[in-house]
Amino acid sequence: MHVAAIKNGRPPDKRDRVVNDLRERIVAGNLAPGARVASQKELEKRHKASSDTVQDAMRVLREDGFIESQLRRGTFVAPHPPHVSQFAFAFPFSPDQQPQHFFWAIRAEVERWQRPACHVQSFFDMDAAVSTKDYQRLLRYVQSDRLAGLVFVSHPFVLRHRKSPITGRLGLPRVMIELDVDKGGFPAVYPDTPAFIPKAFDYLAMCGCKRVAVVNISTVNRELEMTRVPKLAAERGLLVKPQWLQAVPAELGPWIQQLGRLLVQGAPGERPDGLVIADDNLVPQLTAGLALSGVKVRAYGELGQPGDLVVVAHTNFPYPTPSAVPVTRLGYDVPKLVGICMELLDQQRRGETPPPLTLLPAIFEGDLN
Repeated sequence: MHVAAIKNGRPPDKRDRVVNDLRERIVAGNLAPGARVASQKELEKRHKASSDTVQDAMRVLREDGFIESQLRRGTFVAPHPPHVSQFAFAFPFSPDQQPQHFFWAIRAEVERWQRPACHVQSFFDMDAAVSTKDYQRLLRYVQSDRLAGLVFVSHPFVLRHRKSPITGRLGLPRVMIELDVDKGGFPAVYPDTPAFIPKAFDYLAMCGCKRVAVVNISTVNRELEMTRVPKLAAERGLLVKPQWLQAVPAELGPWIQQLGRLLVQGAPGERPDGLVIADDNLVPQLTAGLALSGVKVRAYGELGQPGDLVVVAHTNFPYPTPSAVPVTRLGYDVPKLVGICMELLDQQRRGETPPPLTLLPAIFEGDLN
């Protein structure tokens, strides 16, 4: 129910009954886009309500985007009412926070993802207290049927733990951007991160590299993924020494630069001739360290000399993080990721059952459409 403040000392109960009746008929399709809404006099009679009550109800429906008034013609259902045209992306971080670059790229793409009859809004602080402004705003959107679909930009653990109406609302299409799909969760889409390092190793082997290093972000999932690296390298005839396998927190900032210098110390035949930077948050500082080391880094497609270094850098296209040396960018198409989210929502709206998990393949920059 749409909750409103008391106006002129009158509780809004009857007003809300008028709002709910018209909104439910619009959402159910009994009043199609463009259909004429009953006149004010008809609504007053039907609901035994005063003219002020009906006017207030129509104001609420206009502000929510369900109806529009046309001078001298009457009131009509909006051409694109919110329950078929308005979508939400719920982010776990606050709008002024600097998140991981993957989340930042999704936010940037969402801000430019506007289509005819499709309006997308961002909501923040979903991992914070339920009293936050954006949580309450999203809750109102959900409870007043003003969303055609909702995307959680990470698993909504906190909201589900609290049994929030945002995760429990029946009939609302939902998707989460998450790799670990728990039983009873929502349809999910995520970059195919397990395939990233094998694809990077295939490229390095093709370039003639023999000794490779891998640096990744330090998280439980990433560290587990790194245990597969020596086997994956050996399958391709590549050598990974233990000291060339590193997982570091992105918060180390400038100290990551020193790691870049340390990895390429030694004689040409003893140091790595291939490097995989498996997270784009690490690219600026690691490549800055490589630039300071003086090691020759081979550009994409360039024929190098023995001892030259080939770097494969993770990227969320089209939002690459800066690099101080030439790199071969391998990563994920964020516009396509957002498009898959929207398609999964549309499948649910059509009554179809989407797959539980859709993986977005890693691609090289030259393979972008």
